[in-house]
Formats: sequence, structure tokens, C-alpha cells
Amino acid sequence: MNQKAAALRNTFTVLFIIFFAVAMLGGLFWVNLFYIQRTGLSLDFLPLWKGANNLLIEGLTPYGEFTTYEIQKIVYGRAAGPGELPLRVGMPLPLLLLFLPLGASSDMELARAVWMVILEIGLILLLVFSLHLSQWQTTWFSLLFLFSLGFLWAFSVSALLAGNAVILLAMFLFGSMLALRASLDELAGMLLALSFFDLETGGLLLLFLLVWALLNGRWRVWAGLLMTLTILGVVAFIIDSSWALSFLMATIINWQANVDPSTFSLFTAWFPGLGERIAWGLAFVVLLLLMVESQQALKRSALQWFWVACLVVAVTPLVGLPVRQAGLVTLLPAFLLSASVLVQHWPAIGRWISLVILLVALGASWLFVTLDIQSGFLWMSLMTIFLLYWVRWWVVRPARLWADRISTEKSSYASQ
Repeated sequence: MNQKAAALRNTFTVLFIIFFAVAMLGGLFWVNLFYIQRTGLSLDFLPLWKGANNLLIEGLTPYGEFTTYEIQKIVYGRAAGPGELPLRVGMPLPLLLLFLPLGASSDMELARAVWMVILEIGLILLLVFSLHLSQWQTTWFSLLFLFSLGFLWAFSVSALLAGNAVILLAMFLFGSMLALRASLDELAGMLLALSFFDLETGGLLLLFLLVWALLNGRWRVWAGLLMTLTILGVVAFIIDSSWALSFLMATIINWQANVDPSTFSLFTAWFPGLGERIAWGLAFVVLLLLMVESQQALKRSALQWFWVACLVVAVTPLVGLPVRQAGLVTLLPAFLLSASVLVQHWPAIGRWISLVILLVALGASWLFVTLDIQSGFLWMSLMTIFLLYWVRWWVVRPARLWADRISTEKSSYASQ
């Protein structure tokens, strides 16, 4: 009788969880749809959706002139003129295939609402992965605060509202790190293969993880990567054997019309005489720094490995590539890692210091987004690097200092 009651109780628990999940997803969908119906177009989502829609419904290449003209007509009412964004599909066909379910809907607003739900789930998973990788044992109240912070982070909001896939990029990259830590190498390789659609934002971290796997003899990572890319590539070749050249041309056209700021554009505007040389020098310094830190992390702890990965993400905006505001959502794991280390090593005051740091970072993100400060990415990157080096000592040397022991003793006395 007790076993039947327990089984019945477990069944009701599972059904309740399923019902709650479906209700939450449905609620998110309708909230997203309500927002989308009252706002303008998403220039990040539109090309991907229209490219997938034309490919699936009409059998047209996503990179062709007809698809490009249809996208431009939706935005401008005509073909794009000089100085206007070309809005060509900029995702390689093997990965664009993952958009085909969204392309099955001819209603762009419905497809975008579903896409926003996917991004919201991706953001939740990114936060979960980051907390696991930072080895942060939080309370339920702290967890609620951190999740709220992640969703209120201005760059997260920008990425969600714009329908930018950078959230999934960050989720794939940090998810692969968690898979590597759990020795799920094939899964890690598959996630890395899905991260090839935005090399400007995630290319350095992707390269770091692939080189790390190579130097540590984790061959199954490369097997999972190559197997996934091969399967997707074969399917893409069957659908359109000439997609690679068309995609390359579309990428070049999009790149030439890119208006996003970079260290080169900033320093050239600030220092017309030496700005470009300063930008090249900064790129050289940060890449040299990454080489040194990466080499030291090869045989260190999992936490230092995660620290180096966060440093890679933090310096990426400084290498000279164009930076979008939404792309700075990738800095979230670095802030969570810094806060986690402070909490673990200063139990008495670490929570308050971490709270101040996270709130300052949240305020700074909204300041840069609201005022549309072009150099915002530079200051956020420098802030992240400063925090990472502040906690580096405790990441590399987990043994506590005398100040940490005093803080721990005070905390233990207060709890008695």
C-alpha cells in the first residue's frame, strides 16, 4: 500500500512538473508575442527566418538575390540603397538547417515569439552552466537573485529583444566546458560544432577549447566535432551544393557594411595619428597575455581553466573585431565566477562585496545601452579583466590567506 501511494505521489509530481513547465513556456510565448506585435522588426532574426522560410517552402538558396531582396523589402520597402545594411543571411547553411522548424511558419511574429522562448531557455541554461563551472554553492534566495540579475543584465535584454543568437552561442560554448568537465567529450564536440556561426564573438574561446582538447589528448572532442560538422555539411551539400561560395560572398558584403564599433574605430576617432597603431598594440598584448595564461592553465584545476576561459571572453572585444552590444552577454559567466570566488574566500564580507560588484556591473550595462555609448564594450571588457585578476590569486592558489581565515572565524562566531 505504501509502495502504491509512493508511486502515485511520484506520478502526480511528474505530471505537475510537466504541467508547470508547459504553462511557463506557454506564458513566455504569449508575453513574447504581445511584445513583438507592438514593436518593430528584428534585424537579427529576420534574415535567418526568411532564409530558412524560402529554403524550406520555396526551395530557394538563402544567399540568393531574391531572398536578399525580400528581406530588404520587408525592412526598407525596396532594395537597400548605398549606406544601408544589406541584410544578407550570414549563417552557414549547415547551421541554418537548425532554423528550418522556425522557417516552417510563414508568420514571422509567431516564429519570432518561439525563437525568443528558445533564447530565454538558453539564457537560463547559460546561468546554470556558469554557476556549476564557478563551483558556487548558493542558497535558493541567492539563486533567485542571480537569475534575476542575468535576465535584467542590459546586454541579455538587448540580445533577447533583438532575437540575437549570441545567447545560444554562449550556452553552447560554456555548455561544452561543463560537458568536458563531466568527461562527456563527444557531447562537448557536438556543442562546439554548433558554435561556428559567430566567430567574431566566440571564435577565441572556441579556438582555446579546441587547442586545449588537442594538447590534452581529448580526441573524442574532435571526433564529436568532426562527426557533427560532417553530417550537417553533407545534408547542406545535398540541399545546395554551391552554398559555400554564396555564403562567403554574403559574409564579405555584410562585413564591408558593418557599422558596429571596434577598438580600431574607437582609437582612430580618439587619436587620429596613432589610433590604429594603438589598436594593433592592444590586440598583440592581449593575445600574448592569453597565450601565457592558457599555457599555465593546461594542467591546473578546473576552476583556473574556467577562469582562463572567462578571460578569453573578456579580452575578445579588445582584439579589434566589431562588437555588438548583445555580444557582451558572454561576459556574464566572468562576473559570476568573480563573485563566486569572493563569496567562497570571504564568507563574512564576500557576499556584500559581490552584491555591490554585480549591482555596479548591472548599472553600468544599462548606462552604456541606454545612452548608446559606443565605447561601452571597451569599459565593460576592462572592468571584467580587472575583476578576474582581482580574484586570480585565490583561483590559482586555493589555500586561504590570513585575512580569509579571520573573515571565516568572524563568520563562525556570528553563527554561534
